[in-house]
Amino acid sequence: MEPSRETLLEMLAEGADFQRPRLFALYRLTQLPGNGELEPLIGWGMDFPDDLGTVFYCPDSRNTWYSQSAERLLHLHRRFGEAHLVWLDDRPGGDRTSAEFDR
Repeated sequence: MEPSRETLLEMLAEGADFQRPRLFALYRLTQLPGNGELEPLIGWGMDFPDDLGTVFYCPDSRNTWYSQSAERLLHLHRRFGEAHLVWLDDRPGGDRTSAEFDR
């Protein structure tokens, strides 16, 4: 016998909470060659549990990036300037802070 509609909805609700992504912001300053002006970048993302990946959106450029993790995304952005990662929510069992990645 297949699960009832109510049972399936309960299972989906539990999964939505259990697998919810951690929210973060990433911001960066890049010094442009030639004139030395500072170019800012800011965006927000979702870091999914269990190595399901990360999605990052930058509204100014309307670009979306996909990465294995928020930390790898930070590493990539640091190649272009001073970049910082800030966790925006407190996920049970997760005690990472931006200080861990600002080294």
